[in-house]
Amino acid sequence: MSFAFTAALRTVSLSAVVFALPLFATPCQAADPDLGNTSTVMQTGYANSADLAQDGKNNRVDLAQHGDGNLAVFVQTGSGNSITGKTSGNGNTANVSQQGFNHVAIYTQSGSGNTLIIRQR
Repeated sequence: MSFAFTAALRTVSLSAVVFALPLFATPCQAADPDLGNTSTVMQTGYANSADLAQDGKNNRVDLAQHGDGNLAVFVQTGSGNSITGKTSGNGNTANVSQQGFNHVAIYTQSGSGNTLIIRQR
């Protein structure tokens, strides 16, 4: 399933694979397609949520959520930031905020009730 939405009078595309509802992916990226920001979200299960915000150039998010009631919140500012995240289980929370340049955050959560917080400046 592909979604397209308009931001600042430009169209930004998001690819998402959704297997059960309700699942929520809310991307917000710098609207200029020449900036190279990308987001890929795959969710399976029930009541998973992903909020993504990217500003700058060449930022990338790859997220997979499997299970029920998982939450991921990502904010990246700057250039060349990358997040590759995977959550498996129920009721897990991941919160990553990166600013500056070229940060990388790779995480894996397995089980239930885990909380992950990464902040890099």
